[in-house]
Amino acid sequence: MTDNSSSETPMLNPKKRLLDNTEHIHSYAMKNRDPYGWVIGLVVLISRIMTSGPVYWADGPALVRAIQSRVYVIQPPGYWLLNRSASLFPNAEAGLHILNWSFSALGVATFYLVAKRIVSRRVARLGTDVYAAVFYIWFSGGVHSSYASQIFFPVLMFYFFLRYRESSRLAHLIGASVAFAVGAGFRPSDGAFLLPLFVYFVIRYAPWRQLAASFTLVFTVCNGLVGSNIFRVFKGVGVGGW
Repeated sequence: MTDNSSSETPMLNPKKRLLDNTEHIHSYAMKNRDPYGWVIGLVVLISRIMTSGPVYWADGPALVRAIQSRVYVIQPPGYWLLNRSASLFPNAEAGLHILNWSFSALGVATFYLVAKRIVSRRVARLGTDVYAAVFYIWFSGGVHSSYASQIFFPVLMFYFFLRYRESSRLAHLIGASVAFAVGAGFRPSDGAFLLPLFVYFVIRYAPWRQLAASFTLVFTVCNGLVGSNIFRVFKGVGVGGW
């Protein structure tokens, strides 16, 4: 009589199976870990700090005066959120610099996260290097202006759109909504430019419950950051106020 016990598949110990799965997940995570976004962001941050100068260009002096006088607006509806954020630092010039350095570094890092979801990693790295060195991108991060927010928030919104298309998770749609609304708060004209894309995407891809949540969030944030401020300015109560 033939003994078939040797040909039977041995039962795996549940603890061993769990350890094997954990090792597999850890191996996958290590293989797909890509620190390049952090590296290029740090390089951009250092380069902008080293090449920044004093207040001299376009709206720079007006922005600094608006912060120092606590008006925060140089012409309705801009740029209350930018100036109010910069005023949280002890020095108006330093506050604008820190914001723009941060927007530049985070914007380029986010650009890489977007690019590597669309093209190969090698092409994404090359494209990010070129993007970081584009004159407008570099210049905006080193002067006292409102333009550096354009480097970060529109790209962040698009990144969350891509994540939402991959997952359909409400959290990613909320992330896109917050990026759009806060970006519009820093530069209201950006909100006008990006609004058609935002509305199209949400209507096209989001179920009605998520659509309603997204539009409600955007309306609430934009009304709080832009609408109420415009009212205050036209009523003449912006000076010295929060």
